[in-house]
Parts: sequence; structure tokens; C-alpha cells
Amino acid sequence: MSSLKKGGSTTKWRKIREKILRRDDWVCQLCGQYGDTVDHIVPRSLGGDDQWENLQTLCSRCNYSKGAKMNLNKPRGAFFDSGRTPPTPLVPDFPENGQTVHYLEE
Repeated sequence: MSSLKKGGSTTKWRKIREKILRRDDWVCQLCGQYGDTVDHIVPRSLGGDDQWENLQTLCSRCNYSKGAKMNLNKPRGAFFDSGRTPPTPLVPDFPENGQTVHYLEE
């Protein structure tokens, strides 16, 4: 049984959610960006529960694009084919008006 109710979250769910976000270091487990939502890998509608193994941190974009879609033939039952990818490094601003950009060597 899930601590998350149809009408909204409960105190118990908020505590679980906070623990999952901290466990995953606030990183989306699908795209590697900042994650601020907790997703049930096996949806509650298909019998998924609130066990830590069934919960993951996702960014809003990945979570809402995933929806309740899933493929039970996938090893984790997830909608996306790949696991978490490394974070994308920030790209410096493009030069404007033909300016030369000098990058610092590491």
C-alpha cells in the first residue's frame, strides 16, 4: 500500500520522498540533471509500492514524460531504455560579433 494518496501527499510520503531525494543526491536517475520529483518505477496503478527499490529521483521533465508508461519486459520495468547518464557539462556562452573566446586549460 502506498503512502501517497489520490488527494495528495501524506506526512509519511513526504518523509519517504525526502529520503529518496537525499539518497539520489537530487540527481535525475534518467538524464543526470537536477531531480526534484520521486517516481515509482513500477507504477502504483500496477501494484508498485513505496519500497526504496521501487522509487527513484527524476527531474520533472523525465517524470512527466514517463507518465504511467512502462514495459514489463525491461529489466527494471522502466519506460526509458537507458539508465542514468552522466550530467551534461555546462557549455560556455557562444562568442558574439566575431569575438574570440579563450578557454582556460585545466
